[in-house]
Amino acid sequence: MVFIIMEFKKGDLVLSENKSEEGIIKKILSKVNNIKKRAKSEMEETKALIRILTHAVKSYTKNREFDLDKKDVEFIQGQSVDVIKNLLMVTIALIPIPIPVTPFLIIFGKKIGVDILPKEHEIPEKGKKKNKIDESIITEASKKKILIDKVGLNEENAEFLDSTCGPLSVWMANKLIDYQLVIIRSWDLADQSELTKDVAVKRLNSGNLKSFYAQKVVEIMDWIRVGLNGNVSEYKNLNIPELKIKANEWHESLGVSGGDINYKEKGDIVLDFRDDTGEGFYWVNTGTNECNEEKKRMGHCGKTNSRNTIWSLRNVKKIKDGYTVNNSVVTASIGDNDGYIWQMKGPKNSKPKKEFHKYIIPLFYLIGGGGEEHDYFINGFGREYNSKNDFQIGDLDVSEIKDLYENRPDLFNDYKTKKLLVDLGVIDKIELKGTFTIYIEPDDIGNFLKGDRKYYRSNSLYEIILTNSWEIWDPDYNYYIPEELINNVDESNLSVIKKIISKENNEDLSNTPTDEILDYDRFDNISSSLIRSANTVDGDVYSDHLYGALKTALETYGKVLSMNDQGVTLEIDLKIIDDIDDIELSDYLENCGNDMECIFRTAIYNGDIEKPKPYFNDNWYNSDFDDGYFNEILSDNLVEYL
Repeated sequence: MVFIIMEFKKGDLVLSENKSEEGIIKKILSKVNNIKKRAKSEMEETKALIRILTHAVKSYTKNREFDLDKKDVEFIQGQSVDVIKNLLMVTIALIPIPIPVTPFLIIFGKKIGVDILPKEHEIPEKGKKKNKIDESIITEASKKKILIDKVGLNEENAEFLDSTCGPLSVWMANKLIDYQLVIIRSWDLADQSELTKDVAVKRLNSGNLKSFYAQKVVEIMDWIRVGLNGNVSEYKNLNIPELKIKANEWHESLGVSGGDINYKEKGDIVLDFRDDTGEGFYWVNTGTNECNEEKKRMGHCGKTNSRNTIWSLRNVKKIKDGYTVNNSVVTASIGDNDGYIWQMKGPKNSKPKKEFHKYIIPLFYLIGGGGEEHDYFINGFGREYNSKNDFQIGDLDVSEIKDLYENRPDLFNDYKTKKLLVDLGVIDKIELKGTFTIYIEPDDIGNFLKGDRKYYRSNSLYEIILTNSWEIWDPDYNYYIPEELINNVDESNLSVIKKIISKENNEDLSNTPTDEILDYDRFDNISSSLIRSANTVDGDVYSDHLYGALKTALETYGKVLSMNDQGVTLEIDLKIIDDIDDIELSDYLENCGNDMECIFRTAIYNGDIEKPKPYFNDNWYNSDFDDGYFNEILSDNLVEYL
């Protein structure tokens, strides 16, 4: 066999004939080993570079100094500038720096003696490998087909980019792919040789694009369309983190945070303060208890209790001809049935600013669905999360408080607001009328009742009664006699029992008298089922007895609004405060800031309010055995023996 081999010697290309097959294989294996060694070496260098860059960025964020020695700098200088920049941008994205990116890159570049800023110059196209879509295609009307057929995105992602980015959709897709690759390459992977564009596209299609980048894309495109008038040429070489920083700077320059450009309201507008030009504030009922718009705009969870609905005070502001920005400034949680304001907060769960009080006060005069006089939407205040930062009547000016009391005295129905009126001289003394609510966690129930004790697995007795009282039931399997219980069995279950004993005895016993059935219970299956069913009935009734005793004791404080394995909600009459000494009450008011739940809990803890004790009958027995329920349980127990 003859091979023609191309060998490089001193720069000349020569042909060598009659090389043996074995020699060729050795040469190839030698080349492969060299490639592997180089790849491994490059991987180790990349890891080292990542560690050095991460340490440098972290040290700069703390004290504005790069903790790099001469050896570190020389190592960085020996790497590719593109690799340095890409890894540095990923590090900055993960570790926010205290100054904008461009000045940081200049400072860092001077430190290491390498220019890592992007260059603005025209790259010759001749001979260039076409590994990306030609940028001329961004002038076409729709890029959806290109995004699917050439870029490789799935239809959902292509549709999103096409509708969001328009002519820049392919440009944006390539930016996302490049950034996804940078992130993947920063991971500690054994073999990075397979990290191609296709890998990045696959990850974007798996959910990353919509989950991690969708909001970034929207904000970047708002900046490009409105802030740059669509002319992105000056910033076309920036990567995704750099574009996002520019977009953030532009949004902040508008004086709004998290706003949406040319937003079309989807909720029900309940109060509208906008002027003839469409600018100004309005209240909207979002119709949901979980609003992603509020979450994005306001920097909080955007959620409330399932029985409440999120309302939002929003502002429309013109930023240039044809463009407006819509953002939220106050989020409220309004009870669907009680009309209570359970939360009302500003951005990041802060207290609403005073400037928005003039838009909050009209909520208290908003008439409800019936349209009748005094059929108000807002009927009071509740508490959910971090209530000290909620809007409170006491935040208003004195004149506003007096005016509200004159027109809506029903809103001043708790001790806190009444104390406020006394302090302002509006009323002479507090008449303790009204209620407040308190929620008690299962593991906290013992702090409100006497006689609690550790019972099982270190849990308190009262907690177990509330969450799983069956753990306390201790059945006595000798208490019930099968020969007596058989008389409580209904006709349907008797028929099933006769089928079971007929099967066990291999004869037809369908006409067996009731008092003789157990004579044929060869394996005690019937007897066992009767006893187990009776004990189940007793266990449920005993569980109800314990649960009822607990509830009766708690009702000493007031009305039990809800009580289940999740906890207890009590509506407590303010008259309970009468039991507290005036001096003690003054101290509690000062320490608790007029928070009635705090006062109530503190008074109980200090013994100023006596705890009730549940009464459990130690000689309890089921005095009213329920035959119907017994037969339901028995029917289920007999199935396994048919």
